[in-house]
Amino acid sequence: MQAMGESGYLEHTRLALEARAIIRRGIEAVPELRVLGEPHGTIISWGAKDPRTNVYAIADRVEARGWLLDRQQMPPSVHHTLTSNHLPVAEQLAADLAAGAAEVRADPGLAASGQAPMYGLMAKVPLRGMVRGSVMKVMESLYGPTGEAPDLSKLP
Repeated sequence: MQAMGESGYLEHTRLALEARAIIRRGIEAVPELRVLGEPHGTIISWGAKDPRTNVYAIADRVEARGWLLDRQQMPPSVHHTLTSNHLPVAEQLAADLAAGAAEVRADPGLAASGQAPMYGLMAKVPLRGMVRGSVMKVMESLYGPTGEAPDLSKLP
């Protein structure tokens, strides 16, 4: 705010929201994809209309075109955190989403390569209880009466 002032901040926000609108239209134009939720800020998430569509495979194909995407689970999805810098490339990202989806549509076997299998597996493995227990042990060691750093090699 110090460097750009309120008007500069508002302009950058307007440009980021414009980028989001372009990317949203691109997502909505892909038959397999849907926008998740109602994005009000500069973050937009997308997932599959049909759970048989592997969004992680689509993300792999988009990344092969030079993009970095943030994958999520529950539901399987991808999100983009946008800034004003995305506006000049928003149309290209939308086109690359469509092309990636078309590749996966033409070759469903792509779901067995890249990062898609890992994310698909992690979404199905019931690790939450084990992770929670390990985190609790670390927190207890750090903040318990002894206040010692835990020996992480002894965690399950």
